[in-house]
Amino acid sequence: MNKFLNINNYDHYYKYPLSKITTIKNNGYTKCIVFINNIDELIKLINYLKEKKIKYLIIGNGSKLVFINNYKGVIISLKKLNKINVNEYIEVDSGVNILTLVNKIKKYNLGGIEELSGIPSSVGGALINNSEAHNVSLYDYLIKVLVYKDKLMYLSKEEINFSYRYSSLKDDYIVLKAYFKFKESNKELVDLNIKKYLNYRKEKQVINYPNIGSIFKNKENIKVVEIIKKCNLENFKYKNVSFSKKHLNFLCIKDKTNGKYIYKFVRKIQKIVKRRLKINLESEIIFIKWKLDKKKCNIIKVKID
Repeated sequence: MNKFLNINNYDHYYKYPLSKITTIKNNGYTKCIVFINNIDELIKLINYLKEKKIKYLIIGNGSKLVFINNYKGVIISLKKLNKINVNEYIEVDSGVNILTLVNKIKKYNLGGIEELSGIPSSVGGALINNSEAHNVSLYDYLIKVLVYKDKLMYLSKEEINFSYRYSSLKDDYIVLKAYFKFKESNKELVDLNIKKYLNYRKEKQVINYPNIGSIFKNKENIKVVEIIKKCNLENFKYKNVSFSKKHLNFLCIKDKTNGKYIYKFVRKIQKIVKRRLKINLESEIIFIKWKLDKKKCNIIKVKID
């Protein structure tokens, strides 16, 4: 593999710290990471890895990922796919950070997504997970996406199924570009809104510790915060992992971030809530575990048995 990466001038590193590619500042490392600079590079690399039967994982900003142990395959990062072109539509690479997008479109007196300013996600990740804040989502302004799934294809907004914290793009689609039509606004108003929602985040959420966003999905008729309070779990702690004092659906992690501890914390909370309230709490976090004995990687959906 090293020969292939060198001959084709891939931007790659070995034994790369997971703390540099996850917003939670995960401990551990990946055996190899490749930073993709264009779509052709990506397709060529995927075909090679499939041919050699090498396990790989594609990530954006790593804002919802927790690694339980070291990753012994190849991580492909789309973070350097970060261009924004303004034409008939706003064409945005999947690796663009949401706040970067907000600041870019305001220069053209466009807005509508300032509510998302505090989300630590890439555009691609926000579309895949249908991230939202204050009832605003990127899907409100989406026209189409360019994706890869065995071949390059465009999907219109109407061809994508999406609901609360879900989109059909999770079904093995790699989001490469998104095309938007934002509403007209003005720079001054957008700046005021950005400041408003970033201040809200500072007041309600943890920003001085590693952050992964909300832990659990709200239920249709009750919010996670209310569930945690009903179970008297406000002060629940596992090792150095606990709930934030500012918001009970956010983590507070002091010292080093151990992915296994986060997994155990989430699992224990789920079991207690299930036992006391008969409610299944669904995690928003994607847990990654490399199974050393079988040399494979599992993406764990944390559910109650």
